[in-house]
Amino acid sequence: MTVAQVKARCLVIQDSVPDNPLEEGYRRGMLVMVGRDTVLARVLADSVSRIEVTTPHLRTRDSLGVGTRLTALLRRRGAFGGTSETSTSVDVAAHCGVSFELSTVRGADGEEFTAKEMLTWSPDITVTAVVVLGCRH
Repeated sequence: MTVAQVKARCLVIQDSVPDNPLEEGYRRGMLVMVGRDTVLARVLADSVSRIEVTTPHLRTRDSLGVGTRLTALLRRRGAFGGTSETSTSVDVAAHCGVSFELSTVRGADGEEFTAKEMLTWSPDITVTAVVVLGCRH
């Protein structure tokens, strides 16, 4: 979706939110109202390429979101994890295009983890952000 389409359909609270200097390529972001909450829409080449949810109010239909424990994610079919330069996240088969970023970073950039491996991690690990990238089969 282009920036113009977002602005035509949604209430944009702020445009040009400072980007995360650790995430290469993102030079623009918009705070967008979703219900009574806001999300950060990251812009790349005048199109929204990802949406970041950092509050516990917005959740998936099966109640996953910020604050969800890692153990709850791992009970979902097809759960697997991976680490990037800045975070460790879990993807779940039923939520194509959605990553659940965790409260801890494990392993090196590019490292991947099975659900079985992640079951040995601390039960206190929770989701701190939900990143929507869109499903690309």
